[in-house]
Parts: sequence; structure tokens; C-alpha cells
Amino acid sequence: KIKSALYQHSYIYDYEIDIYRKRFNGLKSDLFFVFDERHKKIFSNFIKSQYVISGSLKNNSINLKSIDFKNKLYDILIISEYRKNSDISLKAMQALLNKLNKYILTRSLKIQIALNSSRKEKKSINSNEEIEFFKKYINNFDPINKNSYKLANNSRVILCISSNIGVELLSRKYRVLFIPILKDLNNKYKNPYLEKDQLFCKNSEYEEFESKLDFLLKLDNEQWLKIINSYNKNILFDEGNHIFYKSFYSKMKE
Repeated sequence: KIKSALYQHSYIYDYEIDIYRKRFNGLKSDLFFVFDERHKKIFSNFIKSQYVISGSLKNNSINLKSIDFKNKLYDILIISEYRKNSDISLKAMQALLNKLNKYILTRSLKIQIALNSSRKEKKSINSNEEIEFFKKYINNFDPINKNSYKLANNSRVILCISSNIGVELLSRKYRVLFIPILKDLNNKYKNPYLEKDQLFCKNSEYEEFESKLDFLLKLDNEQWLKIINSYNKNILFDEGNHIFYKSFYSKMKE
């Protein structure tokens, strides 16, 4: 019988491993659903459990109808990492918005923002303050309080600094461009998933940003699928959480 089960909510940086170890060392659970092999290896050093690689349970549970790339409503979606009381997060967002503002000056593109305040777990963020922050940098967008995953599904390219949602969207084979602004501000924020050049900017310079964004916007779907299918560091995407349910019920029968 199952007395306890754990699931992973977001990826962790390398610098956070010792923090988790100190907090959860010796913990036991019947089942632990983790994103991937990397996190299984990390957590199994200090949490005793039967590990199941399931991907993100939250991401897996969201059903989205496929939209053809040419018919998507937005050209670019920004994943907001706005945090009023975090200087480094604000600095990173400002840097990204300055680059995007320069990029769209000579291009006719429809922009949208997946607001941090629209997420259920981010209720402490004031929506009006967040929108005002973005309007200082990007004028041609109409704020919409809509599910981030649904907005991403209707966007050609998604811009992300370090959000867990960006990694989840990449697992769905969406075109996500990661800009390592946080890493350039502090190396401890190096994203553990990003090593393939086409999927992320090698640095935070505008020329690199422009080149990669041009590349992803112009790429045909067949070429994109070749790139993303060859990328083996993705977290698993298991639409409908079949692995979770199968593992859970199997354990219940023991």
C-alpha cells in the first residue's frame, strides 16, 4: 500500500543540490515522480524512494489542441519572470525587454506576455504592477490574463530566461529561445538543460539574440523537429500522465 508519494515541481540548479540535501536528507517515500534521469540521480542520494521518471506532472496534465505554426496568433511570447522584490530578476527582465524592443523596431511582429501574476502559484504578485513594468519597455501588446501554456501554444517563438515553464514547453517541442541573462549576471544560474546552440543564446549580446530569434522565426517545421528530436536532454513529456497513473495503480496492488 502507498502511504506517501512525492512529485517534482520544478528543475533545480546545481548550486541548489546541497540546499535540498540538507533539508530532505533521510526522507522516505513510497514513490517519487521526477522529471528525468538527472533529477533521479540527484534526489536518490538523500531521499529513499522508488523513483519514476514521469516528466512534469503539471505539464503532462494540460491538454492543448495543436495549432499550425503559420496560424499561431502571436509571433513572440515572453515568459515573465517578474519579481518585484528580486533585483536580479528585474535586471534580467529589463535586459531581455531592451533587446526585444530593439528587435521589433524594424519588424512588424505581434507580441504577448505570459504574466507571472496569472499563475495560480504566483498570487502574491500584483497584476497591475507587473503590467506597468512591462509597458515601460514594450508598448505594442495588449495584456491578457490567460494560462501561460495556452498562450505558448498560440505563439511561434517563446522567449525565456530561466523559468521552469520554458523547459516544460521545450518538452512539448515548442520553439523556445533561452537567453542566459541570469547566468551572465551570476554563473550559479546556469540552466542544466541548455547545451545545444540552436536552442539557446550562447551569450546575452544583442547580435546573438537577433541571430537566434531570426533563425527560429524563419525555420520550417520539419527542420525544427529534426533539431528538437535530436536533443536528448529534454525532460519527458507524457501527455495525460499515463506513466504516473500506471505506476501509482501498480504500487497500490502490491
